[in-house]
Amino acid sequence: MTAPHVQPHRPAFGTERRAFPRFRVKDRILGHLIDLDWPVRLRDIGFGGFAAETVDPLPLGGEHPVRLTAENDQGVTLKARALHHWPSCLDDGTPCYVTGFAFIDNTPEHRAAIERMIGFVTSRALFGAN
Repeated sequence: MTAPHVQPHRPAFGTERRAFPRFRVKDRILGHLIDLDWPVRLRDIGFGGFAAETVDPLPLGGEHPVRLTAENDQGVTLKARALHHWPSCLDDGTPCYVTGFAFIDNTPEHRAAIERMIGFVTSRALFGAN
């Protein structure tokens, strides 16, 4: 007797598959891909990675040093891998690409730096600052 064929479970469209939640940045953190000298606009950030808008698509799988700087000039440089991208539009209708990045570094120092960035975004949201 053969075992029945089992389809792998696929989450429904729109189901969150990330291990860590993401928090909207709302222009409170600036990003810069150092190796390409590209500014990027962060959409969201979490402990596992971030999404950023770029004018051109990035090659997938590439590792990039990225400088993240908060409004208060606190910053950190981390390595991130481009995992996926899709076409989108900026607020003014200009075409762009959104790239999903995963953080590569997993040292206590890097986790603490990411936590500070997330704290900056979430504390400003909690206290109603624009």
